[in-house]
Amino acid sequence: MLLLTTALSILLFNGEAAPAKPAPAFLPTLSNFGSSGSGQKAALTWTLAPTAKVAYVIVQRRSSTQSSWEAMANRPVTAATRYRFQNTGLRAGTYRLVTVDYDGTPAFSRSLTVR
Repeated sequence: MLLLTTALSILLFNGEAAPAKPAPAFLPTLSNFGSSGSGQKAALTWTLAPTAKVAYVIVQRRSSTQSSWEAMANRPVTAATRYRFQNTGLRAGTYRLVTVDYDGTPAFSRSLTVR
């Protein structure tokens, strides 16, 4: 899964790393972005508006020792509006979401730190 996600990320950004700064405005189609952690698990939850024109969401993580973001998962958007991602083994870190529209345009969420 990580290999596929990394390959998709490379295609999305033409072989360049994703921009370090989030988009100027918070994603209007994304709400209730939250996180929780216990033991060696981190869980992210988010809601997408049913009218969102988003093809998929990339979950990215950065640890306190990393300067770049790492793609952890790629979630296709379905008819569901609530989503969840659970990361085991690498709990602590900062997470963000990248929504990708059908035309390939990425937009970045705010980041959340899980300790």
